[in-house]
Amino acid sequence: MKAQVRTLIEFEFYGVRVIFCFSFFAAAAIMSAVSGDVVLPAMISCFLHECGHIAAMAANGVKLRSIKFYGAGIMMTPRKKLLSPCREAVVLLAGCAVNFMLCIFFCGTAFGYINLFLGVFNLLPAGGLDGGRLLSLFLNEAMPCRPEAAVLICRFAGIFCAAVLLASAVIFRITNPTMYVAGVLMFVSAVIGSN
Repeated sequence: MKAQVRTLIEFEFYGVRVIFCFSFFAAAAIMSAVSGDVVLPAMISCFLHECGHIAAMAANGVKLRSIKFYGAGIMMTPRKKLLSPCREAVVLLAGCAVNFMLCIFFCGTAFGYINLFLGVFNLLPAGGLDGGRLLSLFLNEAMPCRPEAAVLICRFAGIFCAAVLLASAVIFRITNPTMYVAGVLMFVSAVIGSN
């Protein structure tokens, strides 16, 4: 049984359905409370990350059907499936490429470090992250295996990444709860199988 996601705001913008869920605002409020000075630059970085995906989609002739803002991030749904696994990989990597370019451009600043973290984090082979989708694409297209095996491998990868993230936060005594929250969400996502 899938949990219902409560929609607060929904509208159409140039033919694209834009959806803001309650969980998006709840997550933003929690992050503001625990690490207020990081929230705005992180949201700008996330927005630019998604612009990278949108630009790559446009370059490959793919139009958006919808953009959903929810507690775990932003999910975009294209109007049609991409033509090839290579093009799909380019679209998946485009967001992280933007983060890494911003990291280089703003080297040594808080904004640069936020983009570095976001780029690396999104490449983790877990859940609905770009890295998880790349792993799923690789297992299903480049190295065809049974769908059940691909799902199982993706779940184990997500659990492993969550464990490493949480262990790193403890070992390096990170006091900001963002990494702990991300690790727990990644673990739950992998266990319930939202790949």
